[in-house]
Amino acid sequence: MTTFTPYKPYGPMPPRPGGPAPGQQPPAQPQLPPAAALANKRYAPPGATPAGPEPEIGHALKPYSTVITRERRDKCLGAAEIDPRLFGDLVEPALIANEAFRAIKGTGFSIDGYLHAESRFVMTEALPVDNVLALKGRIAAKTATSRGPRVVYAFDLLKGNGGALGSLTVDVVISGGQAPPRDPGAAAGAPAADATAGYRQVGSKQVTPNRVDNYSRYVGNQIHFDPLFASRHGYKEPLAQGLMQLSWMMAALAAGAKPPAAFDLTIRFPRPLFWSEAATIWRAGGGTALRCLNPARKVTADAVFADYRT
Repeated sequence: MTTFTPYKPYGPMPPRPGGPAPGQQPPAQPQLPPAAALANKRYAPPGATPAGPEPEIGHALKPYSTVITRERRDKCLGAAEIDPRLFGDLVEPALIANEAFRAIKGTGFSIDGYLHAESRFVMTEALPVDNVLALKGRIAAKTATSRGPRVVYAFDLLKGNGGALGSLTVDVVISGGQAPPRDPGAAAGAPAADATAGYRQVGSKQVTPNRVDNYSRYVGNQIHFDPLFASRHGYKEPLAQGLMQLSWMMAALAAGAKPPAAFDLTIRFPRPLFWSEAATIWRAGGGTALRCLNPARKVTADAVFADYRT
C-alpha cells in the first residue's frame, strides 16, 4: 500500500484544475453505506471500470502461470473460516479455479462486474502448495442475455513441467448494470420447493466484508468490494465470491475423509450470496452433491460431483 506524506503548505494552495475556485466549497461526496469504508479507500468510483478488449469466441488468452503458496492458501482458507490443515500440503481446489480470473485479467479483459454463473471443473490429480500452476485458456462461447454478454472461458490446467492437471470452464455474465431478474418461481406465485429435501446440514458460515476482502482481494472484481459499484449493477450490497462457497463444500468433503486427489464436478450459482449474509452448507446423504443456502433458504451454490476420489 502506498503511503502518502501529508501536504504541508507554505502558502495558499492553488485551485486544482477543474476544481472549485478559492472560497468555494468542493462538491459534496456521495454517502456510502457504513460497510463501504474498506472498499471506498482502495477502489475507483462506479462506472470507472477500465476499458479493455471485447471478448470474442476463439480468442486465446495469454499464457498464465503462478504459484499458490502455503501462506496464500492459508490466508484465503482462514478468510473462509476453514482450517487449512484439512488439506495438508495440497492446494484447496477452489483456489485453483480462482486463478482463471487472474488469467482473464492478464489478457487485458476487465473482470469488474463479472457474475460467475456456472463451472465444470475436472482435476486428474491434486496440486501441492508451492508448485507451479499454468493455465492455457480461450473463449469457447458467447451469447447475449438481458443482463449482458454470457461468456464461457475454457482452460487446460497444467503442471509446471507441462503435464496435465485437469480442465476448467468458467461461465460468466458480464453485467451491464441492469437490475437482476426476479426469481421466476416467485414471480409466478409458484410454491417454493424445499431446497433441503434429501440433504442434511453439514456447516454454517457468516460472511462479512473483511472475509470477502481477504478471500477475493487477490483476484479483484469490484462487484465483491465496492457498495456503490454493486448498487449500480442492481444489488443491495457487494457479493461474496461464488468460489468461496465451493471452498466450503470442498472443506465439508475433506472433513469427512481426505482432500480430493481427483474429481469431476459441475457447480452453478443461481443467485448471489451477499457479503453480510449467513449461509448454510448442505450435503445429500453421504454423497457428493452439495449446496449452499442463504438465510431465506434459497440455493446460492449447487454442486454435483460425477467423480470424487481421495
